[in-house]
Amino acid sequence: MEPGSAAPSDASVARILGADGRPEGAGFRAGQREVITCAHVVATALGLPPDTRESPGGRLWIDFPLAERGTRVPARVGAWTPVRPDGSGDIAVLELLADPPAKAPVARLVEGAAGPDRRVRAFGFPQSYDDGRIDRSAGIYTHLDAQAHEQAVPG
Repeated sequence: MEPGSAAPSDASVARILGADGRPEGAGFRAGQREVITCAHVVATALGLPPDTRESPGGRLWIDFPLAERGTRVPARVGAWTPVRPDGSGDIAVLELLADPPAKAPVARLVEGAAGPDRRVRAFGFPQSYDDGRIDRSAGIYTHLDAQAHEQAVPG
């Protein structure tokens, strides 16, 4: 990520780390000890197939690189909606097993703020961007994950 490119709210962004310590994808702090991410990201981080149906056990590690570098927080799956055959679902809520960094705020979510005439920012950790990458776009959806599936979809 480029220096000075982060907004204060970006500190709520979490990296979901694989067994090798490299990012598998992104999430965001949604509560005192909750992080929301994609189920396929968690499955991959745990060494499982991305379409794993059952809620996986085991511990994984996350960090908040824009809040406090070098601090890893253990987590486990608290809620699981797997990727469905039609592509829907794909949600995991992680329960943090320790307090997150004090500088990692709960994300502020807004309703109905994005639209075709509104600029949005997406942040993720595509392959070769371990420190993250921001995409600033108007009227598109951008998917950024560790498998380099960067795709812009009009909308």
